[in-house]
Amino acid sequence: MKNRLAQYLRVKHLSMRAFAEKCSINVSVLSRISEATSPANLKHIDESSDLNVDWLLTGEGEMLKRAIDMGTSSTSVVSEKPFRTYFKEENVRMVPLLNIDSVGGMHSANEVGEYEPEFILDMLPFKGAIQGDVAIKETGDSMSPRIPSGAIMLLRRVMEWQEYFGYGHVFVLVLTDGRSITKRGTNGVENPNEYVLCESINPSYPSEELPKKMIFSVWKVIDVLVHEGY
Repeated sequence: MKNRLAQYLRVKHLSMRAFAEKCSINVSVLSRISEATSPANLKHIDESSDLNVDWLLTGEGEMLKRAIDMGTSSTSVVSEKPFRTYFKEENVRMVPLLNIDSVGGMHSANEVGEYEPEFILDMLPFKGAIQGDVAIKETGDSMSPRIPSGAIMLLRRVMEWQEYFGYGHVFVLVLTDGRSITKRGTNGVENPNEYVLCESINPSYPSEELPKKMIFSVWKVIDVLVHEGY
């Protein structure tokens, strides 16, 4: 339980003392948390935080007890936004939303600088997500209207992209210079072994050839959450 509590505090960027005060528990009691912790203290944790007490006790299920419709948690950085209502369906998985972004333009800079440390902003539910998936934000409009600026993308890493790229899909390409770009990858180039053709959805942005040696890793865009407004 101590290890799971420490993991939760790292995800939420909370100190032991701050969490203890939030839950109205003595910090010395919280630091010695165990299976013998009183039901009253567990009730304080359950009522005062988004920590899933069942997960804390057993390690089973999800860390965060988030309302499926994302409508009641005040700790969520996106809970106030009316994302698509498929959160009400079953078979969803909580996926870490990272503090990094991907840009549509190949010559645009990411909003999050390459030297800023990566951390988890929140945990978001996605239908069909699997272990290892992550979520990040899209910046820029070259992939609009399919992926507008501000959308959140569910990404899955392509492990053997050098051997099989999976042309025709939309990917986030992490480049060797630290940038991340969102493009549809195709093989419409003279030398497909060394280059990939990066296409935009927005017709205002031309296609460009990208040397494969500039690619550090490839992430396939599995799903997109769009803030549709009221």
